[in-house]
Amino acid sequence: MLKLIRSFLSGISKNEPIWTSQKSSSSMGLQEETSFPHLKSRHLGGFDERKMIAQLKAHEGERLYPYRCTSGKLTIGIGRNLDDKGITPKESEYLLANDILYHSQLLFAKAPWILELNEVRQRVLVDMAFNLGVEGLLRFKKTLEQVRLRNYKKASEMMLQSLWAKQVGQRSRILSIMMETGEDPEHSRW
Repeated sequence: MLKLIRSFLSGISKNEPIWTSQKSSSSMGLQEETSFPHLKSRHLGGFDERKMIAQLKAHEGERLYPYRCTSGKLTIGIGRNLDDKGITPKESEYLLANDILYHSQLLFAKAPWILELNEVRQRVLVDMAFNLGVEGLLRFKKTLEQVRLRNYKKASEMMLQSLWAKQVGQRSRILSIMMETGEDPEHSRW
């Protein structure tokens, strides 16, 4: 699973910006040469897409958290109007893959013993970390200790006795079965 996510995100890391400029070309601060690893220079209706991106970035700015623009629309990134446009399914999958990678790496760094579990049980814990946050999952100390000790039935029971199980309902029942058996559910959609 992590191989697929890593390949999907290849070339993009936390320390490597997606957008870098090499030289400035005008008093407006537009960039003559801009490197975007995910796209080549395409001419759309007579203009260069990379230059258009640099121009809009200069005018709109870039905010990595949602905000209200001057017209009151919920906006993120470089002027993305979430109220009217939202995001595409492909953008949603990209964000999800990035979040899975983030939560997996953080979880495995804080509890490296999880890497010794089979794939299904790793996915259970990453799913829970995605939902609760890694720190939230790590508060399940007794449950995680049972998983670490390979007492999967007890861990499964403890998962179902938590407030989290009441909050997420069916999700907790599916994950507890996966934890106990180490297998995907028979009629899973994945």
